[in-house]
Amino acid sequence: MSHRVRQQKRMNMTPRLRSRRGSLMPFIAMSVILCMVTIGISTEFMRDFETVNQLDFATQVASIYSLGSAVNSDRSYSVPTAQANIQNYLLGGDTANWNLADSGPNLSTINQPVVYQGTDINFILNPSESGLPAGRQEFFLDLTVRRQGTSAIPQIFMPLAYVNLNAMGLPTGTQTFSPVRTIEFLGQPATTIGAGDPNPPTSPNPIPPSLYQFSCLPIAISNLQFAGIAANNTSASPSATYTLDLDGQTATGSNGIHGCFVNLVGTAGATSPFNTATDANATSQLIPLLNYFVGTGTPAASVKYTDTVSAYNVDDANFPWATISPECTALVNANIGSSASTFKNLIVPVIAANPSTTNPNSVVGFAWMQLRGFTPGTPISQSTFTVSFGDSVPVRNACINPFLETTNTIGTVTLSLPPPAPFAPRIYNASNNAIPARPFGVVLAPAPSPRMLIGS
Repeated sequence: MSHRVRQQKRMNMTPRLRSRRGSLMPFIAMSVILCMVTIGISTEFMRDFETVNQLDFATQVASIYSLGSAVNSDRSYSVPTAQANIQNYLLGGDTANWNLADSGPNLSTINQPVVYQGTDINFILNPSESGLPAGRQEFFLDLTVRRQGTSAIPQIFMPLAYVNLNAMGLPTGTQTFSPVRTIEFLGQPATTIGAGDPNPPTSPNPIPPSLYQFSCLPIAISNLQFAGIAANNTSASPSATYTLDLDGQTATGSNGIHGCFVNLVGTAGATSPFNTATDANATSQLIPLLNYFVGTGTPAASVKYTDTVSAYNVDDANFPWATISPECTALVNANIGSSASTFKNLIVPVIAANPSTTNPNSVVGFAWMQLRGFTPGTPISQSTFTVSFGDSVPVRNACINPFLETTNTIGTVTLSLPPPAPFAPRIYNASNNAIPARPFGVVLAPAPSPRMLIGS
């Protein structure tokens, strides 16, 4: 084939190739546009989901913070005061300093404080406790958070998905994202009590709330007696009194509770998180722990479910009863409430069995107890406290984790079983959309409700 013929064939094919290439360009351009729109929509979806996560987290933190502050700083409690405290902490603006979430429409300042209005706070009575007298029934905290109106999240790419697909215009809600979330919080039996603040607060209800005297009293009681008291939620009375011994055997009868002094001074690098209770350290360690609830002294270290505590042998001739006895009287007097007929609540560890001075005592939970009197015994080791218990309420410095890890002496980590009654977490009943009644006299920790609210 001659050179001229080949050249003519190439000239004839060029327009056809150009035509084919030109017909692909619109499709390529459209694909790029669709890809950019898809990426934009995906990005907005991710931001919307992240906003919801931020709002949920902020509301959970605010709920824990406020519900744990329901009890007054002097450890007194009433339902009207508790609800007022919660509202004050939520509406006072303190939470806005550390609760942030995406907000619109000003994209230059995306993260804005999460704040609440009075209508966002609702207290819902627990219908499972309808048998309790007015003023004693448990309430749940339902807290609503929203991004609406001027705080709604603008949507830039989402409206493009509806272009020319709706003759009536863009569907409602496509130009802004306006999430509304309601989260419910309540009290669950606490599994950990933190160390208390060594310094008293400078005001009755400071912000943030003081942890002063919200640690464990160095007196443990046996769950063998306490479990029966806690189980009678509807019939138990805060005015009922019990006799608490300190030798683990003196108190008898239906109103007797076995107890003991325990050493809650923390230690490091040992199989037990606390020092061993001995006559030699009773003056230097037990008395400062008791003194902390009189006005001066040392707060107990953090105590949790599965910890073991060492009990003092008050029958030993070298136990310093001459110093401990007046300290017990001072302890009772220091924890009388605003009137002679009211008493401040104290957090005490509850141990699985009757106290032992030779073996470790396992902590299974915490009781909300009041000291009403101290009676020196004859012999002195048979001295007793007169005590009562309050309705179970969420308290500050308490948290819940029913599946704590424990490490044995060879370093093996295992998950603990859930706490025994009455300290097991309450479980949602789907058949009637209800939460069981609280056990009586148990220290609770703020926790998310096990039921999911509609629209949350």
